[in-house]
Amino acid sequence: MSQTTPRAIAFKITAIVLVAYFVFAAVVYYNAPEPVHWMVFYTVCALCCLLTVLRKDSLGLLYIAIGMGVIEMASTADALVAVLRETSESVNSKSFAVLRRDFFGAAISIMVCACLAVRLRRAVR
Repeated sequence: MSQTTPRAIAFKITAIVLVAYFVFAAVVYYNAPEPVHWMVFYTVCALCCLLTVLRKDSLGLLYIAIGMGVIEMASTADALVAVLRETSESVNSKSFAVLRRDFFGAAISIMVCACLAVRLRRAVR
């Protein structure tokens, strides 16, 4: 398959945009109370997208990123559900926003890495 098809070009552009998104996400977490695991997680996701652009992608690294995302979602889900169960007067909107950002940021990362893994597995066949 030629790498100059419009579909291949669109995929590369999308992957480059995702690299920028994940790098931005990692940098934003620098000021968070517990930044290290989020910064590592988003850096791994950025690396997965970059390796895809360079056609050196690794199924193992994608699985690691997916696993990291599942762990992040699991660690955030309990607190998010607890906040959702509270009455609206007692909910701290800032903590809710942070929990939502963490949970859905991990969900987006999982979806991106899962799509890259499916694409890579199809290419291997």
